[in-house]
Amino acid sequence: MILTYVFYGHNLDKSIATDVGAGDVSGHWQAGTDSDPYPYQVWIPEAQTESMPLVLILHTRGEQGDDNNAQIITELASTWANNVEEPSILLAPQAPSGTGAWSVTDLDNIIYEIQSNYNIDLNRLYITGHSFGGRGVLNMLSGSDHKFAAATLFAPSGKGFDDLDTSTLGETPQWYVVSKSDVIVDDEAVYNYFLEVYASDSQ
Repeated sequence: MILTYVFYGHNLDKSIATDVGAGDVSGHWQAGTDSDPYPYQVWIPEAQTESMPLVLILHTRGEQGDDNNAQIITELASTWANNVEEPSILLAPQAPSGTGAWSVTDLDNIIYEIQSNYNIDLNRLYITGHSFGGRGVLNMLSGSDHKFAAATLFAPSGKGFDDLDTSTLGETPQWYVVSKSDVIVDDEAVYNYFLEVYASDSQ
């Protein structure tokens, strides 16, 4: 397993995320079919290929709602959409207001739906999330039917990580990014969980 923990002593300049540069592939967001409980948007490249990677993007708690739009104007989703370098499908579901945690089953069902509608390379399923979404990434790595090729977690939140089974994380490469000055996310708890995952895989 590849595990990388990036620790920042100060908050990141948000402009860093959005000014990476334009990607080589153009595309557009399109609202998906009505999905209960998560409406979603799909970023579709102008020119599709026979085998495309799928990136599942999970938003923060601040983008919860039912407008099916707030989740795609976040820095995480917009950065991905602005920097696609090869034809890819981006999937951005929206959790309803008041959602306590992302449902693994419901996210799996949406992925299955996307797989039936687009030419997805099952060996290139990726997942990323920020805060509430970062915790959703951990939930998916622990219990999803799908095997992800890699995961990036930005300040995964939660009251603790004791409910997650580190032995089920498999061989998914994971990158954790946290900030010491984060007033919401407990960076120590994230780091201790990171060490637990590392120890579990080492055994």
